Amino acid sequence: MCGRFQLDVSLETLEEMFESLQVPEKAILQTGELSPGRLISHIQLHESGFFLGNSFWGVKREKQLQINARSEGWNHRYDQAQRCIIPASAYFEWDQRSKTKVHFQAEKSTVFFLAGLIDLNQVGDRQTLIVTREAESEIARIHPRMPVVFDLDAAKCFLRELNQGPKDWETVHGWQTKVLSSEQISFY
Repeated sequence: MCGRFQLDVSLETLEEMFESLQVPEKAILQTGELSPGRLISHIQLHESGFFLGNSFWGVKREKQLQINARSEGWNHRYDQAQRCIIPASAYFEWDQRSKTKVHFQAEKSTVFFLAGLIDLNQVGDRQTLIVTREAESEIARIHPRMPVVFDLDAAKCFLRELNQGPKDWETVHGWQTKVLSSEQISFY
């Protein structure tokens, strides 16, 4: 995943999807086109239910910002990390050949969930990585990697089943793509 996704859904919609979703007063749902280094909204599972929070997208590693975590390294590196899911309406890749921005939306749903991992920095701020995998064949012609994407039931399972790894995940398949014109491309 290159580093942008979009969320066009209301807080009320998420509250309907997640029974008793806890939303702290300071948690504002981050919507629109979201890019690394900015706040993004995520959902975690706590003892008392689902919790909506915000975190910075990316973990500073020396002089660069790491924004993704490869699912292939899961068993070695990420078993102890806090899991989260990130609501999204679309994600974007840049076609490596034509350098055009391509919009990906799930065929069967207006909202899906990206697998994420939460890390805390030295001062206790939450930082999030999006878990990626090798791209499906229809996407690989545009970009070799894609985010791990769940529907609602699989997202809840990802949060609850901590002993499950990438081989057990039920991910979303079937994507609508649209190449964006220069007028539709934003560079926040």
